[in-house]
Amino acid sequence: MKFLKKYYPFIFLGLLACILFYKILFFGQILYGTFDNFDYMTSLKYFLVHEISKGNFPLWNPYTDIGVPYLADMTIGTFSIFNIFYFLFSIPQAISFIAVVEIFLLSVFQYMYLHALKISKMGSIFGAVVLAYSGTIFPNIGAVDTLPSIVYIPLLFLFLHLLVTKKQIKYLFFLILFQTLQILAGHPRPTYYTILCISFFLLFFSSFSLKKRLMLFASYGVGFLALSAIQLAPLIEGIFYSTRPLSSISYASLGSLSPAHLLTFFFPTFFGSHAYGTWWGPQIELYGYLGIPAYFLLFIAVLKGKVINKAYYIISLFLTLFLAIGKISLLYILFYYFVPGWRQFRDPIDIMILFTFFVSILAACGFDFVLKTPIKINKTIQKVVLTFVIGLLFVEGLYVWSARQNFWIHTIQFMYTKFHIHQLSRLLVYDSHKLQIMFDGITWNVVIFLLLCTMTIGLFILFAKRKLFLARSLLLLTTISFIYFDSSVVMTTSKDVYAVSSPINFLKDVQNGEYRILSLPIDLHQNRNSLVIPDFFYKESRAKLSTLQANFNVTSGIYQARGFTTLTPGSFAAYIQENPKNIIDIDFSHVTQKQLNETSIKYIISYDKLSSFSAPLTLIAQKDASYYLYKNPLAYKRAYLLQNSSVPVTITTINTQKMQFELDSPILDNLIVANWYYPGWQAKVNGKDVAIKPYEGTFQMIGIPKGKSIVVLTYRSVPFIIGLWTTCISSVVGFILFFVLRRKSI
Repeated sequence: MKFLKKYYPFIFLGLLACILFYKILFFGQILYGTFDNFDYMTSLKYFLVHEISKGNFPLWNPYTDIGVPYLADMTIGTFSIFNIFYFLFSIPQAISFIAVVEIFLLSVFQYMYLHALKISKMGSIFGAVVLAYSGTIFPNIGAVDTLPSIVYIPLLFLFLHLLVTKKQIKYLFFLILFQTLQILAGHPRPTYYTILCISFFLLFFSSFSLKKRLMLFASYGVGFLALSAIQLAPLIEGIFYSTRPLSSISYASLGSLSPAHLLTFFFPTFFGSHAYGTWWGPQIELYGYLGIPAYFLLFIAVLKGKVINKAYYIISLFLTLFLAIGKISLLYILFYYFVPGWRQFRDPIDIMILFTFFVSILAACGFDFVLKTPIKINKTIQKVVLTFVIGLLFVEGLYVWSARQNFWIHTIQFMYTKFHIHQLSRLLVYDSHKLQIMFDGITWNVVIFLLLCTMTIGLFILFAKRKLFLARSLLLLTTISFIYFDSSVVMTTSKDVYAVSSPINFLKDVQNGEYRILSLPIDLHQNRNSLVIPDFFYKESRAKLSTLQANFNVTSGIYQARGFTTLTPGSFAAYIQENPKNIIDIDFSHVTQKQLNETSIKYIISYDKLSSFSAPLTLIAQKDASYYLYKNPLAYKRAYLLQNSSVPVTITTINTQKMQFELDSPILDNLIVANWYYPGWQAKVNGKDVAIKPYEGTFQMIGIPKGKSIVVLTYRSVPFIIGLWTTCISSVVGFILFFVLRRKSI
């Protein structure tokens, strides 16, 4: 019993994770969907494990675009401590297990932080559940590049709190250490926003003198920058040569908080569910949903609650909200032009992660206020409850009455013809089944909203004097509502989703690196007038695999001219497109024959049969409803002589850090290598160093003498070496300083 009394918060949080992820933990299923896990992480984590298993550290990824610096892509989390899972399980299983572990750890870390703020155990559990299982955080199980960064947020604020309250320098070291781990964990956006919030607190809300604030801020910044230099140095170089400098305020504000997102704050599945095949609107599920009781408790906390640094949490809550709405906010515009690094990110809505964090703290504070403070029930509250009850009964009656096929389309047609509400004509393009599901789902969300509101306020009225029972009931009600809605985004399947045949068995010349394949974007021809079928995303996933979409070519050792990377080669994008606008993808829709040839694209794979294309192509293979494979007979090899392209160039070595070619040139010539002209590549011809020059602004060109030659290109990342030494030296220095200064006070 003592054990249960002491550790029941962690047991409760563990059981909650087991309930939501039972298919993964107990039935061997894996997460899947159209999120980063499937489209992005699976292949690149496979590449990481595969190369390290061979004894190679993957500095360069030769399989994507025309080669990209692997380590420069911070979102991959090359140095994340969670990578250990990828060496213990298959990659899909590891990604699924990591999501479970990280959600659990996030709830535990938030509990620890709230308890350190002197919030009760039950209030801390409530705040932990609100954060980890909220509609903003929980769906990130489908983006394991983002979730690892989120996990560290409460832990960082815990050590920030200990630093400020206990004024011991050892906590500064822990703050720097875990800030470094967050940087190394994965996606930079949550990390960047966390650093801004911590800096804001250190500079304006800590109780130190101005001089000490500045010293702490400088130590914090210099500390984590030095320790994470091994990741940041290649990243900075990669940003400079990528398409990221193309950013504009219009592009940077894409993915801002919209009215559609505000709907899901209160009606989580307003636009349906991907998992159940009822999705009909924007790709939004659960976003911003915090549980109805949490909003009541947030309101109470803002007015009456007491918690350390309450003013900071409230101000930060509103600041993050105003930044999330994008360029329509003056604050966002000021940040875009004056805050370093802000313009390099899009999707400002991601700062709502911190908004949710601050709301969970204040909601836990409100929970404690209710637990400890007498509540007076007046007639106004009783009237509010009565209003919710009447509304609930009416909407529930409407839901039951309308739950017959074609009710809604008949209603819309009646209102359109009798009352001439012409805006309704937009809805009449949808089939009757879709309209029925849409409005049934909306009505059901309203029913749940009113029910939760009624139950929350009813609990306050009925059990205002039985505080412990009221607290437990609020926690249980919130937990059940999260389980109900969160289960709609836990999309799982068996591992056979990856068992898809693709046309790679006979493409030896793209497996040995002589040529590349170009995979065109897929279109499953989903009719927007109808609902997506329940297994739409499963079928889409298999279609992506069969056509080598995104980075799936990496797992097969196929060289792909189009892939997904957060640091798209800037010069290559400019070479393919005259005015590239999308900074994370290259549009090949208007690629020319010359571009195909020079990029060594010998094959083009498409989900649909190509009726027209700018280059003469030959259909060489097809699989019904799966792919069409075309051949470009004019493609140049990966390496060819500029003036004598017919002279054979043999590739003897190609891997993540080295390429070697053999040739016999009849004259002085230039060897063109369809590899990205990127800093760090060095060339030797017959053992002598030669310069690498750009060809067409994006490929590599090396001068070749007459006669036989052996050309060796090696990749040596100077930023990585500098970052490695900086990280190693600062780690040693930091370790020594910690033991020397750990007992010192600030």
